[in-house]
Amino acid sequence: MDDLDARFHELVSQIGEGEQRRMREAAAKAARQAAPPSSRRPSTRGRRWALAVVLVLAVLVAAASVLAFRPELLTPEPAVRRTQPPPTSTPEPPAPADPFEGSPAAGYAAGAAGFELPAPKAIGGLSAKEVGKGLARVRDLLTAAYLDPATLMGGEPRAFAALADAEQRRKVTRAWVNSFAPGTTELATDVIKVRGEATLSRYREGARVKITYLVVYAVQPPGRPDQVVRLVTHARGSFDIFGSAGKVRVWVESLGAAATPVRCDTDDYIHPQFPASDPGQVRGTGAPSDPYDLHQPQGDGCTASSAK
Repeated sequence: MDDLDARFHELVSQIGEGEQRRMREAAAKAARQAAPPSSRRPSTRGRRWALAVVLVLAVLVAAASVLAFRPELLTPEPAVRRTQPPPTSTPEPPAPADPFEGSPAAGYAAGAAGFELPAPKAIGGLSAKEVGKGLARVRDLLTAAYLDPATLMGGEPRAFAALADAEQRRKVTRAWVNSFAPGTTELATDVIKVRGEATLSRYREGARVKITYLVVYAVQPPGRPDQVVRLVTHARGSFDIFGSAGKVRVWVESLGAAATPVRCDTDDYIHPQFPASDPGQVRGTGAPSDPYDLHQPQGDGCTASSAK
C-alpha cells in the first residue's frame, strides 16, 4: 500500500498548480448545483462529504489523463541490485627495477662482455692470429660455464662440454660450471654482471691464460620476487693454448668458482641462501670476507661472507 500511495501522490504532483485550482472551482460549482432546495438542505457535514467525493473524482480523471501520456509511471522500478566489490588479493611485492642497484655489481658489464681478455700477441711459437683464436675459445668456454641458461638451471653442462677439447669432454663435471639446484632458483633478471681480468704468458710451447672473474646473479626462489638476492661467484682458473697437427687447441688446466651467499651443507649444485630459506646445519666460518674483492685470497672450505 505504501508504494501505491507514493505513486498516487506522484500522479497528483504531475498536475500543475493552475489545473488543480480549476479542478477545485469546478468541484465546488458541481457541489452547488447538486445541492437540494433550502427546505430540504442537508447538513453542513453532508455538503462537505459531497464536495470531497467530487474532488476525488476530479483527481482520478486528471490522473487518468496523465497516465495516458506517461504509462511508465505504473511500471514498477527494478530493485537496485547491491553488488559487493570483488575480493581483493594481496599483490606480490614488486621486484626492484634494478636488482644490482646499490652494489658494486651495478657498474659491471653485462654478460660475456665482462670477460675481458688480453690483446692477442705472438707468444710461445704461436702467431698473434693463433693466440687470438685460442682466446676466443677461452671466452666461449667461460660463457658456457657461467652464463648458459640450461646449465644455470641445473641442466647437464653440455654447452661447456661441446666446446672443450675432444680429449677433455668426457672429464667435464659440474664442478667446472655454475649450476643451481633444480627447482630451487630462478633468475630475477636476464642480466648477469661480470667483471674481472686475465693474464697471458708463455707456457711451454704455447701460452697460458690465467683468469679471475666475478660473476653476479640476481636470483630468487621460484615465483618469489620479494626474496631477491645478489649471488656473487668468484671464478678462477687457467687455460693452455697450443698448436697440434696444424690446429689451435685450448686445454682447461683448472676452473672453479666459489659462491656466496649459499648453504654450506650441500652437493655440487649451488643452493642460494635466501632470506626465508633454511640456513642448514653448517655455517660459514672465519672473518666475513668481501665477495666483491677481485683479489681476495681463495679460502678453504665454506667461509663467512659480507655479501649485500
